[in-house]
This record gives sequence, C-alpha cells and structure tokens, in this order.
Amino acid sequence: MVQPRLIGLDYLRVFLVLLGIPFHTVLFLAWRLSDFTLALPSLAQLTATLPYPAASLLVGFFSFYLYWMPVFFLLAGFFAHFAYQQRGMKAFALNRLRRIGGPLLFCTLWLVLFGWLIDGLSCYFSSLAKVATLLHEAYRQEGGLLGLLNHLGSVWFLYDLVIFYGLTLALLSLQRCFSLLQRGWQFFDHSLTRLFIKQWHYGLFALLGVFLMAKSVWLGYTPLDASVKPDGCLLIFYGVWYAMGWWLWKHQGQFKRFFKHSWKMFFIAMLLYSAFLGCYYAAANTEQRYVKGIGLVLDQLALSVSVFALFGIAWHSTMLQHTVVRYLSGASYWLYLTQIAFITAFMALTTPSAAQFYQQSLQISVATLCLSLLSYQFIVRSTWLNRVVGG
Repeated sequence: MVQPRLIGLDYLRVFLVLLGIPFHTVLFLAWRLSDFTLALPSLAQLTATLPYPAASLLVGFFSFYLYWMPVFFLLAGFFAHFAYQQRGMKAFALNRLRRIGGPLLFCTLWLVLFGWLIDGLSCYFSSLAKVATLLHEAYRQEGGLLGLLNHLGSVWFLYDLVIFYGLTLALLSLQRCFSLLQRGWQFFDHSLTRLFIKQWHYGLFALLGVFLMAKSVWLGYTPLDASVKPDGCLLIFYGVWYAMGWWLWKHQGQFKRFFKHSWKMFFIAMLLYSAFLGCYYAAANTEQRYVKGIGLVLDQLALSVSVFALFGIAWHSTMLQHTVVRYLSGASYWLYLTQIAFITAFMALTTPSAAQFYQQSLQISVATLCLSLLSYQFIVRSTWLNRVVGG
C-alpha cells in the first residue's frame, strides 16, 4: 500500500508537471512575439517588447518557475532513496538506467531528427522558415552535427539526474568499503539535522544559492545549462537539492519539526519574490551593483523558502488518493518528455498575436495536454513503454 504522505508528494509532482505546459507555452509565445533570435533573452528584455497583457502573464508564470526545477530535483532525490531502499543497489541502478538513460538517449537523437523535419517542412509553412534559419545558424555556430548533439535542450534535467545517480551509486559503494566515510556521513547527518530543527535551512540554502548563482541568475530565470559539459556551479546547485531530497527520506519522522508553518512560509516566499522583481526591474538597465546584490539575495531566499514550503505543504496534506490524480501521476513523466515537442508543433501552426495572447496560450496549452494524454493512453499505458516512462 502507498504511504499516505507519499500521495501528497504525488499531487505535488502532478501539479508541477501540469503547470509546466502553460509556462512553456507562454514563454515560447512571448519569445516569438519579441522577435529575438537565437539566444534566450532575459525577462526584462522579453517584457519590454511585449504589450501589457502578455508581459503580466509572463511575469506571473515566472513566480511559478522560481521553484519549479529545484522542487523536481528535491523530489528526484527523495524518491531515489525510496527506490534504493525498496530494490537494493543493483536493481536501483538498472531501474534508473532504464527510466532515465533510455529516454535521455532517445530524446537527444530526436532533437537532431526534429531539426531535419523542421528544415524539410519550412518551405510549406512560413512560420517555420525562421525556426529553420535559427537551426542552420545553430548548426554553424556549434560546429556541425556533433556540436548540435552537445545541446541537450529540454532533456538537460535527465542528463543531470544521470550524473547524480552515478555519483550516488559510487558514494554508496565507497561507504560500504571505508568506515571513515561512514563516520563522516554520521557527523554530517547529525549537524544537518540540528540546522533543520532550528529552522536555519531556509537561510543556509539561500546563502549557498547566492554564492553559486552570482554570475548567472540575473537574467531573471532559475538557471539551466543544456550542455553536455554543464557549468560546475549549476551542477552543484541542483546536486545539492537532489542530495537534500535523498537526505530527507531518512528523516521523515522529524518532518513536523523541519517544516513548521509551511503555508505561511510559502506566502513569505511570494512576498520575497515580489521584492526581487522590484529590484530586478529597477536595476535591469543600470550598473547599480548593490541593487543587483540585494535582488540576488531576495531571489535565493524566495527560492529556498518556497521549495521547502511546497514540500512541507505536500507532506502535511491528508488528501486521499484519487483515480484521476493517480492516472495523471502515471502519465506525468510522459507529459514532461513530450510537452515541448507538442508545444513547438502547435507554435508552427500559429501566428502569434499580442491581441490574442491569452486565447492562443490557452488553446496551445489545452491542445498540448490533450495530445500528450492521448498519446500516453494509446502508445504508452498498455505497452512495454509503460515500464520505461510510465508512473
């Protein structure tokens, strides 16, 4: 029987995956309306070129994107420890290889095939001509086909997880062999437990984020790196959240002390993020370093508080398992893998309009969700693929 508290985390995972669809839709529509070319522009650059309705919707979704990926890495570490305890090391390694390594390899190769498909259809759909031009420019800049394979696109999350799972297995193997590592882990475990009981984890993770994100966070995005050789600071940043999830699994009995007043902390996080946006726009076109420094601290405080608050809200919830949520939970991995492809396909059939921004965002989001669920139902759920990308 599924533990009741894990059902709450299931709800959280489904919620985040579903919100990812309108977020990516709004971001890509805003990107096309702003007429930027290859590089992803900053939040300030995007909103400066958009009319008010589109800009306000985009800023609203960034409040969600603030905590989106760190929560996913936290959940990944938490459920990885759960799988390890249930299966043992060998079965855990094979399971992660099948569920993460297989889709990563397929999606990486698919990015190349997708580029060829866009190139071939660009002569039939005018809206694809610009995309094809960007692909040609990327192909030239990245150094040909092998260069394009270096850009992981939306599957960078899976690539980072492969690295973290590999490190996890290596450390577990070493811990079995060396008693010194076991004693070091016990000391670290005891120290971290005391920090959580005293509620210092919010500030501790914020300070770590400030140190690691000082050079990359000011674009207004929670940073990502889609390269096969990811930035070391970003890898450490997300690795810490993954490790935190792994550690939390061991201390479920103390969550009432770790995550006090979760709803209140979540609202505090949103207030902190609002203050960050004020600093961000105040200093977007200036060189006022102190304002940017204050903004960075507010951003990382909001991120740290919101991630732990959401985890605490989900854990403390007493919701019963619902058939619809269980179905969506099973489909969530497939939804994550396919949503970018479907959104891009619908974008190709749409001429972005600022006057119809809300309508187009809603239409593409609903169409993407429906097509993803239909493909899951008929291609994945009743086939061998369910063992790989099913819930």
